[in-house]
Amino acid sequence: DGILRQAPTVESALKALADIGKVLRPPRKKGPGYIDPNIDPFTRSRIKGIQSLLALYTYPSSSTHGQWKKAAMNAAITLRRGNYCARVLRRLARQYIADRTVLPENPYGNWNETLLINEDLCNELMEYLQLLCSTKDENGRESGITAAKVQAWLARPDIMQKYGYTKTISLATAKHYLHALGFRFTSPTKGQYVDGHERADVRADRDKVYIPKLSDFRTRMRVFDKDGNDITAEVEAMVASGKRVVIWYHDESIFYAHDRHRKSWRHKDTSIKPHQKGEGVSLMVADFVSADFGWLVGPQTKRSARV
Repeated sequence: DGILRQAPTVESALKALADIGKVLRPPRKKGPGYIDPNIDPFTRSRIKGIQSLLALYTYPSSSTHGQWKKAAMNAAITLRRGNYCARVLRRLARQYIADRTVLPENPYGNWNETLLINEDLCNELMEYLQLLCSTKDENGRESGITAAKVQAWLARPDIMQKYGYTKTISLATAKHYLHALGFRFTSPTKGQYVDGHERADVRADRDKVYIPKLSDFRTRMRVFDKDGNDITAEVEAMVASGKRVVIWYHDESIFYAHDRHRKSWRHKDTSIKPHQKGEGVSLMVADFVSADFGWLVGPQTKRSARV
């Protein structure tokens, strides 16, 4: 990884600079002049950035001659970009120096049919999405990225006027844009917790103690069909020498202050973050229920056992 991040030699960068100039202005096969390279604006912008980086790095008169990172930063500034763009340009330039067939590709599909081909718009949209990720509500939760917010942002009059388009996009297109920008609608990745029900000792107790005991009880329990009809007599479920067994099940629900859907739009390269084990203040509602008698109540007061 460290080797791939090393600055190339000035000599190799100088040769790449000469070659990339021909990509932007391919010479005619016969006679003077150049032919149209037929490159979409997005790809052209990135190739121009690579060219600027290589020029700033190799020209002896450049203040960043031989200084790879500083040359990349200056090249990004010429594109009115910042640190992220500088990192991208360094990566793209190293790839091109290593293999002349590797050129930036437009990741947004048919450039004539998408607003994302406008790199200025694309970058401003990414800044807006990053802002959504960093903004917290009154409960300390992220505001969250949604396709509806992307759709609304692109429909803002100031944005439409700034980037010169008149048609709004559909919700489906907004989802497509999020996917093209590297976002995925998924649950947060978590790998730090283990399901306790799958522990060896828990499985052993379940298989060797709990299930055999429950099976024994079932021979003395009332049996119901799928419609709720008592069919105990039909299946002779009662054992003459034993007493009837009634199983009371503990039914419990917990409601959390921070209950929410886990799925959301997240960037595919987002690193795994530890999540709070708790969901905030909780309220537990518990009761007991049996197939024979329903919910548990007092025999005299008929008071519910629910808490």
